[in-house]
Amino acid sequence: GKKEIKNGETNVNLTEADVRAYSFTLTAESENARNHMPAVTTASMTSAANPTFTFGPINFELADLDTNADGTTKSTVFEYKISESGNVDGVTNDTRKHTVKLTVSVNASDNTKLDVVPTYYIGGVQVSAAEFSVFTNEKTSGGLKIKKTVKENGSSNLTDTGKAVLAGTYT
Repeated sequence: GKKEIKNGETNVNLTEADVRAYSFTLTAESENARNHMPAVTTASMTSAANPTFTFGPINFELADLDTNADGTTKSTVFEYKISESGNVDGVTNDTRKHTVKLTVSVNASDNTKLDVVPTYYIGGVQVSAAEFSVFTNEKTSGGLKIKKTVKENGSSNLTDTGKAVLAGTYT
């Protein structure tokens, strides 16, 4: 996968601190996927210049497939979710659910091999592999805090703390 932070439509450059702040976790969404997890299920980005992450391989065998009533194997779907964790001030994390369904079946021309076909979803909507692999966070607009100190006709200072300031002439 890949990490992006956007301010509106503009990409914001990731810093090394941003890279260290986030990690990604692969979890089983279907019962059968729980027995088919990679050795590495938590990943971090390696650098701000290349903000990508990967998990370990998931291995399947013929015996992992469901069977029909007559004992023949049938395609079996294994479902996984990828989520991100981390916190950077002023950035809202991508909260959309990223799910991949791996449909595993016996290869039509060589029954000693398995075919794995991934289908990708974000928020329950099917998407391309390229779109699925990107987690996009939004940079929130920084607030502007102003402290206003006013003097009423040269007298003592009054500070506006969000309450109405006394009516009068101010300099």
